[in-house]
Amino acid sequence: MRKQDVIVIGAGGGGAVIAKELGELGLHVLVLEAGPWYGNRKWPSPNTEKGEVCSRSPDDLDVNLFRESYDKLENNMNDLIAGRLRWGPANQENPPWNRSYQQRGFVWQNSGVGGSTQHYLANSPRAFPSAIDGEWPLTYRELIPFYEKVEAELPVEFAPTTSKEELFYFGAKKAGWNLLATLNVVSPGYRPQPNAILPPNANLLNPAYSEEQLSWMEGCTLAGHCINGCPHGPSVAKIAKRSTNVSYVPLALNTGNVEIRPNTFSYEVITENHPKVGIRAIGVKIRNTWTGERDELFADCIIVAAGAIETPGCGSIPPCLLTNGLAKEL
Repeated sequence: MRKQDVIVIGAGGGGAVIAKELGELGLHVLVLEAGPWYGNRKWPSPNTEKGEVCSRSPDDLDVNLFRESYDKLENNMNDLIAGRLRWGPANQENPPWNRSYQQRGFVWQNSGVGGSTQHYLANSPRAFPSAIDGEWPLTYRELIPFYEKVEAELPVEFAPTTSKEELFYFGAKKAGWNLLATLNVVSPGYRPQPNAILPPNANLLNPAYSEEQLSWMEGCTLAGHCINGCPHGPSVAKIAKRSTNVSYVPLALNTGNVEIRPNTFSYEVITENHPKVGIRAIGVKIRNTWTGERDELFADCIIVAAGAIETPGCGSIPPCLLTNGLAKEL
């Protein structure tokens, strides 16, 4: 295989986004994902057969296979041991991967293309400015254009208000809180939840359409299966809940410069001593989760984007860009 411009480790909330952005710049990007890929013709039976090695084309995406994988049964999807959306290999005859916890806590992380965005509830708020300024190597203000770009791409919009939300707003207002009308949270208050979910289907209240018919149309059906990996939509790229496997992954493949390899566990970054810049990352050691076969892959730039969704909430090490002998926190 040719040496890549960039290797991205992880196809979740961070890796899929950066793959699309770099692919649009003309860079050749290889994305390595430890878990399965649901909804791709190269892996029609992702939990029972190893399938092929990689996918490069949006034509490989199949909404029928996608719907077969996300079956709305919560225990089937989210059981930490036997569920499809677990931290473990695609071959479910094998146990989930072990995790070492440094302190008490609960981490609900998924493997697979889409990463932990497969099961999140699509709530997509921005970080608190106070959590960025003085703690990160860039300011909250510098992040805003990137927030806006991703929010427009997904898209992220304030959730529709239902009777339950109206009751909460009434109580919050009576308690003296103010309505926050912006995505930036700089003071206490209440607001609708920013969600990465397509707007409700225009025919949602039309009795001429059944729930099954609505599920094949574009737009949210308010079915409430977000945590299972919503299967509603006319194509993979138009699934209502905007996880990265149905939003940024199709966009990345559309560039023609991105290749994604599921079932590929990255276990070590390969480094070398450079006479001018010191230690720099040059490759990745990988293991095929079906066969156990090991290999080494090389690129000009290595991006570690594994665990991007849980990083802000857990206070763990942020994803790093390892290139030219430098480790820059993203």
